[in-house]
Amino acid sequence: MTAADSLRASLRARRRAQPQTFREQAALAAAAALAGTSPGRNARRIAAFVAVDAELDPGPFIATAREAGRQVFLPVLGPRPGCLSFVRAEAGDRLEPNRYGIPEPRPGVTVDAQFLDLVLVPLLGFDETGNRLGMGAGYYDRTFEFRRGRRHWLGPLLIGFGYECQRIDTLPAMPWDVPLDGVVTEEGVQMFTRRR
Repeated sequence: MTAADSLRASLRARRRAQPQTFREQAALAAAAALAGTSPGRNARRIAAFVAVDAELDPGPFIATAREAGRQVFLPVLGPRPGCLSFVRAEAGDRLEPNRYGIPEPRPGVTVDAQFLDLVLVPLLGFDETGNRLGMGAGYYDRTFEFRRGRRHWLGPLLIGFGYECQRIDTLPAMPWDVPLDGVVTEEGVQMFTRRR
């Protein structure tokens, strides 16, 4: 087992150890915190995810966004190998598990990743500078790699969505990593300095 695998296992266990009542309260607190920010209020096209394996649930924020008339998209695997597409999802749409067991919407209206306004990004860990530790497959990094070459407009805004217990001091940054612009936890929203 590599050091990264060991860290992932430790952070996954830490996340799973959170009691269900805490998870539910944390999801509501994170939704309220994000809704109180300019991106949370103004984003028109929002990509989120369906929480699995004790992830912090963006569901309460998604519900608020839909009530405000915003478009919500969920990630699906492909069609570009190793990348994500984003399909418009309405409340009550049928979701089916992909090969990783993550619920996805059926094929439908998609939006190119560069035209999203706000992306809620799942994570296992994050640090104080916006480095993110994911599951290790690199889907988000490959999907948003176009941001690395930009000098001016760096959109869409990538906001990590996780528990405060997933914060760690430092994570090594690999050349292909796409850093987060901010993170929201049950304790609030932290924005990072945008890197060029």
